[in-house]
Amino acid sequence: MSIILCDPSAERAVLAGICRYGEDAFLDVADIVQESTFTIDSNGILFKCLKSICDKGHSPKIDMASIYSAAQDEGVSHILAKKEEAQHLKAIMDFPVSLENVRKFAGKIRKLEIARLLKDQLAAAQDSILEVTGNESIAAILNIAEEKIFDFTSLLNDVENNPISIGKDLSSYIEYLASNPISQVGISTGFPIYDQAIGGGLRKSTVNVIAARPKTGKTLLADNMGYFIANTLGVPVLNMDTEMTKEDHIHRILAMVTEIEIKTIETGKFKDSADHTQKLQVAVKALEQAKLFYKSIAGKAF
Repeated sequence: MSIILCDPSAERAVLAGICRYGEDAFLDVADIVQESTFTIDSNGILFKCLKSICDKGHSPKIDMASIYSAAQDEGVSHILAKKEEAQHLKAIMDFPVSLENVRKFAGKIRKLEIARLLKDQLAAAQDSILEVTGNESIAAILNIAEEKIFDFTSLLNDVENNPISIGKDLSSYIEYLASNPISQVGISTGFPIYDQAIGGGLRKSTVNVIAARPKTGKTLLADNMGYFIANTLGVPVLNMDTEMTKEDHIHRILAMVTEIEIKTIETGKFKDSADHTQKLQVAVKALEQAKLFYKSIAGKAF
């Protein structure tokens, strides 16, 4: 039994909302839906006309005349001229919908569009899988599905990527910055000089690389930063390691926090000192509560 990934009623509600409330409704859904979001051809054509009207800054109320005029400009007037399409348009114009619900319906049909796109991507992956000969590596076979998913996510991220004015809403943005001062833009690593060197801590949309010769303390530095971010700032941290085990990281973090030698901790000799035992108990409790996670990626391809 096939699943129909569409909702004609929700599509009609979005179009009816734009017709009834004009730009107020259109701007509320313009970042979610586009012509291809609609599964019924006439709905996609009507959205194209409504978009044309709103883009030109017409009056908030949209009537039949303005729609037919836009259809003429878009070269689709012959479609709307058909009797059944005219009846369909009138039904949409009369369809009751509140402004606050228009975006909810838009979100629904957008999710259905995403499901349809994903279905197509997975179908393409299935065709590629049928070409497998058995001489490929397991990683190469798994990569068939991964590539389709990555391609799919790139499609979602680039649905609307038109140029925008840098000066748009600039005054409001500056006012926001003035009203919401912060001490640092990114997430602090716990090392102020390093934070300053990379532009104010770990920032979104950036990658920070620390390179050094083997056995010079890169892992210890990562553990130090990770523990600080997870424990002090409460930000979840995932440490993916190609070599060391979970226990290796535990020993290093506890040694770092307590200032007890790693050898003393991993051999269990800390029990001979009441001071060491007490320090470790405090450190263990803090580490247990920290949002710090570990995953081994030994042997994995980049």
